[in-house]
Amino acid sequence: MNKVSESNGHAVSDWWSEIDDEVLALLEDGRPASPADLARRLGLSEAAASSLLWGLASEGKIRIRLVERTCS
Repeated sequence: MNKVSESNGHAVSDWWSEIDDEVLALLEDGRPASPADLARRLGLSEAAASSLLWGLASEGKIRIRLVERTCS
């Protein structure tokens, strides 16, 4: 599925929607996944995956339920 939009007269792949769809597909089975696991499966950094998850949560497409403190 390659969604395309126009920007400045050029066709630009809507990769944000595509990667959002990939994240949602990975969560389709209902099992929770960590940002690190999703990042690995998507080939992204954990920070990039966390940013994507924040965006999806702010749109009401996913729910973030757990937060864990790192050891200092």
